[in-house]
Amino acid sequence: MTDAFISHAPDDIEWVRWVAERLRQEALTVSYEESLRSPGELKVDVIENAIQNAAHGILVFSKAALRDRWVRETYATLIRRSVENGQRLIPVVIEAVTLPDFARNRFSIDLSGADGPDRDSRLEELIRALRGQPPIPAAPPDDETRPDRPRHRRRVIIAAVAAGIAVVVVAVTVAVLGPFDWRDPDVVDGDRAKPSNATQPAVVGDVRKADPCSMLDAKVLARFGDTRIDTNYGEFDRCDVLVSKKDSGHAVAHVNLNFVSKLIGPGSVRRTQEGHVAVGEPQSRAKECAQNLLLADGNQVLIRAKQLESPAPDPCALAQVATDHAVTVLNRGPVPERPVPFPANSLANIDACALLDDAALSVIPGISAHDPERDFANWGCEWRSTTANAGVDLEFSQDDDLTDNGQPTRLGGRRSYVAPEDRTCVVHMEHRSYTDAVGEPTIEVVMVTVDGPQPNKALCDTAEALATAVAKKLPKP
Repeated sequence: MTDAFISHAPDDIEWVRWVAERLRQEALTVSYEESLRSPGELKVDVIENAIQNAAHGILVFSKAALRDRWVRETYATLIRRSVENGQRLIPVVIEAVTLPDFARNRFSIDLSGADGPDRDSRLEELIRALRGQPPIPAAPPDDETRPDRPRHRRRVIIAAVAAGIAVVVVAVTVAVLGPFDWRDPDVVDGDRAKPSNATQPAVVGDVRKADPCSMLDAKVLARFGDTRIDTNYGEFDRCDVLVSKKDSGHAVAHVNLNFVSKLIGPGSVRRTQEGHVAVGEPQSRAKECAQNLLLADGNQVLIRAKQLESPAPDPCALAQVATDHAVTVLNRGPVPERPVPFPANSLANIDACALLDDAALSVIPGISAHDPERDFANWGCEWRSTTANAGVDLEFSQDDDLTDNGQPTRLGGRRSYVAPEDRTCVVHMEHRSYTDAVGEPTIEVVMVTVDGPQPNKALCDTAEALATAVAKKLPKP
């Protein structure tokens, strides 16, 4: 058995030869069409046999690959293998293209435009994935005694837990594949974050009323230390419990729960049906552990636990206790509603995808305002260019302090902070300030992130222009 089969377009053969040789240097065995040619044998039989005898599949994405009918047939076979046998599919992007849904719902490796050390580090991600090793963890912040409020879109936060961990793909049965369909068989109907029958168990109901904190209970987790719940920590669909040493007030771990409307992550996990909820087996890495719950309406709940320092409770024990409680709540009925509705001027009542139109997004070629990827309840939106490796993220979040989020400025009459990062620029723009239920100051924030190949100044100019356009459509604080 080989470590991987590489699916690619004929135009990309030079790149495939190069990466195959690099993988062989790492003692990994790979196969691809050219390496399998044998005069007189049927091509389809040879390829099918190679896929059957590969532990993983590498899908090379380029403009030529997306046009090639034979490549699409190969993708279909790899998807079927992933569903039936748990073969990991690893999308590798070598040219700026818009990925089909089934690939966008998996963590990909972007080698487009990469060179030198940058290319080597990204290739190392592929090597580690093929070996079944976790990604090299990022260096922790200087002070990890209290979890920082999230600064990036949730899919990035989830990646920190799930990269290299099969967190959320649901196994479904695939019959004989007919004409190739770019839709991921695991995401049949796309975004499921829609109101559902609120009388049924294990459904979200009204997405803007569903209370994530109704499924977390600080008392249930009290066996691990002193606990307190935080209802305004990050995104609107998130709830957290902080775990501290007894009588110290010093957080050593935390558990958070998020609603998720789309399947995220590579591979597949074994699930156990508990009443109306399909419970994914725990997925752990280093100091973190995650469990995923698939609800009766197709929405999901992601529960994650993390050690902030040592000694601290076992994160998988924390996640399991939290999961058991959430399943109990869900099997009683629909997700309970929030005890207090969002104020009329809250960002939670706004469709993030409606805040940027074609005119505003025209600053980035190849983006259409009518083709976004939507987050749960439309509290976040992403647009990708079809002609360049560039895009825009717009997300609503909450924080207690923005002063460490970049250079202060005013955009559209609102206090904002601009921070260039690696091939991106992020704008945090204040919407409204209030005091939360436990007396802590909290800020509703619009985050605009622009990524692309341009220099940081150009990216930040674009991000500021987009944030200014957003500010014009926001209600008064």
